[in-house]
Amino acid sequence: MSGPHQPLPPTGSPGGQRRHVFVLDADSAFLEVVGDLLADANVRATLELLQGDVAGVCERLAAEPPDLVLMDVAPQRTEAEALLQRMEADAALRAIGVLLVSTNLGLARRLAQTHASRVRDVLAKPFDLDEFYAQMRRLLG
Repeated sequence: MSGPHQPLPPTGSPGGQRRHVFVLDADSAFLEVVGDLLADANVRATLELLQGDVAGVCERLAAEPPDLVLMDVAPQRTEAEALLQRMEADAALRAIGVLLVSTNLGLARRLAQTHASRVRDVLAKPFDLDEFYAQMRRLLG
């Protein structure tokens, strides 16, 4: 990382609310790191462990829709596919874009292609910080 990163622009809503990213991952350490990175970029983050509760995640997304969902994809877990299917089927969740992160880019790209209406992009994990911030700026800016 080369120096501090510029904050992302606030949303256009009254009161200048910060952008909101809902982060889903099975690794609590990764959630903590991403939460810190987003805070450094002036982005509000909701961090949640992927634990198979797709219906509960959808309820929380609908209750407070984020600007973006950042979701981990792993071959041994099926929550990402199930969540993308539910988001496509639910009118309240269809407008929310998703950024997939994964150590398995082939799997993430297949999901992105299958769910192109939801998935905005794929990011390799572990990711380069400059690339992460550039993605956030592009997807939230």
